[in-house]
Amino acid sequence: MAEWNVDGPYEIELAGVTRAIVRIIDGDVAVVAGEGPSKLEIGRVKGAPLRVGICDGVLEIRHDLGLHRKWYRDLPPAFLRKTDLSLRLPAGTPVRVETVSGGITMAGPGTEISLATLNGEIVMEGAGPRVTAKTVSGEIIASRCHGEVQLETVSGEITMITDMEAVDAVLSSVSGAITLGLEGERDKAGLDVELSTASGKVVANPPEDGRPGPVPLPFSPAGKKAIGVMLREPCDGGSQVQVRGFTVSGKVALVVRADDKAGAGPLGTGRSDGEPLRAGAEDGA
Repeated sequence: MAEWNVDGPYEIELAGVTRAIVRIIDGDVAVVAGEGPSKLEIGRVKGAPLRVGICDGVLEIRHDLGLHRKWYRDLPPAFLRKTDLSLRLPAGTPVRVETVSGGITMAGPGTEISLATLNGEIVMEGAGPRVTAKTVSGEIIASRCHGEVQLETVSGEITMITDMEAVDAVLSSVSGAITLGLEGERDKAGLDVELSTASGKVVANPPEDGRPGPVPLPFSPAGKKAIGVMLREPCDGGSQVQVRGFTVSGKVALVVRADDKAGAGPLGTGRSDGEPLRAGAEDGA
């Protein structure tokens, strides 16, 4: 096992990395999965040095919390530690990133991706095929992810944009807003979308005519406000898109690109009781 400290700007190429784990207190973490060798770039380092180690292909980058000491002696300085780093990995490398208040950016595919932060922001682009992102108050933005996607937050907002790649996503929040954007060739994709909230506001722009604008939705028989998109089997070469979004008091919204002509025709919004939604329907609250 090789392990060393980094206390300032640093750059290194690493061979044989099969998994990456990053645990820091504060600062921005950017991970890019693609072609080329693994490369670590560290910018500023504030507070105690950053620990970097590699063992049996597992790369670990972390702030040492000194847990071998009594907790009250180390926690105050521990939470003053901050660093910015970027990590390039071969496509398909499993990644786990955890921060307290640092932002996390992930681009590209990984066999398994796990991102977590208390109040930092998580941004993902093209991640998959197994993705988990969790925050307490930080915002989650997921664009063009594929495979199994699970996004969870307590009070942060969740925004997910899919271009009709095959995806099975679950979005959940307690009080944060959930927004789902659909774009791409919806005439080929099979869609199964449900967004619901117990007490929050629900809006959608109707994909029947492609014109933007919020549409009030009535209550479902179960007492929950919901947006439902009719399930259709994908055409030849199309992908199955399944998304479930749940929030207790946050707003939920379904947004379809107004300039997407493929949305016209059989695809429409509907209520959870199966009745079609008509633009201008009054809220049944």
